[in-house]
Amino acid sequence: MNKAINVATSFMKKYNIPSATLYHYCPLSTLLSIIESMELWLGRTAYMNDTQEVYYFINNLNSCLQKTLPKNKLQRCNTIFKEVDRQILEESRYAFCLSELYDDAAQWERYSDNACGVSLGFNPTVLIALIHNIPLTFTQVVYGYDPMNHDVYKVLKEYIENDPFIDDFRKVDGIISNMLACAIKYKHASFSSEQEWRVGTLLSDNNSSQFCPDFRQDFKLMSNGSVRSVVVLDLKRRCSRFDIAFDDLFDNIIIGPRSKQSVGEFQGYLKKLGHDKLAEKVYKSTCPLR
Repeated sequence: MNKAINVATSFMKKYNIPSATLYHYCPLSTLLSIIESMELWLGRTAYMNDTQEVYYFINNLNSCLQKTLPKNKLQRCNTIFKEVDRQILEESRYAFCLSELYDDAAQWERYSDNACGVSLGFNPTVLIALIHNIPLTFTQVVYGYDPMNHDVYKVLKEYIENDPFIDDFRKVDGIISNMLACAIKYKHASFSSEQEWRVGTLLSDNNSSQFCPDFRQDFKLMSNGSVRSVVVLDLKRRCSRFDIAFDDLFDNIIIGPRSKQSVGEFQGYLKKLGHDKLAEKVYKSTCPLR
């Protein structure tokens, strides 16, 4: 078996990650960009539809510390969270969102051009194999949490309460980086119906492109007509590097229930691009949206 697939399978077993297909609901133009460029674009979390994106975790953590720290330690806490706020505002984080939900009415209307788009079914084993050794996380979103039971809270509280002779800036920088890496996986409980998984950046856009040539910051024209900053994962290079067929990354492509796109013509489009195997995985949604 492919070595990269073996590594991914072991990783999934270790962390109890299911192998079931995960779905990315999107406009048809987004799918065409993925297929034609053989790239995956991670969007800035600041543009996502959750106004508490990233801040949900950070604000809850800060609120809990404000209530549990001695008063003479609050200034130190405030200084740390000011730096966290600065990094959130100045150093973007990026994510690519997936859902466990197959052919779901709410997902179609919310994310797939009012059900006129597509749902791209990703094989999680292959996806994990392709992001191996890149500063990206693959994680299930957690809806709601108790900050006091989180390891970041315990580490940060201990750090703030201690008074080292010389403040260890490298240590606090590491704590902040860990906070921001964790923050991308926590969302308000009202989003729980989405059953989301994410590929997210560990590094900011200031240093991500220095790590790996297959993984870079860029600017792209989005489906809404605006140019935005993205992090690009070069799937073509990754597939070549790990001897994985591009078409094996996808379990299926589902055409939205309100789309006028025919299955046959879309299959013809994929075959013209040389994706014969992927063409056999195209289906029309059976969701009865009017």
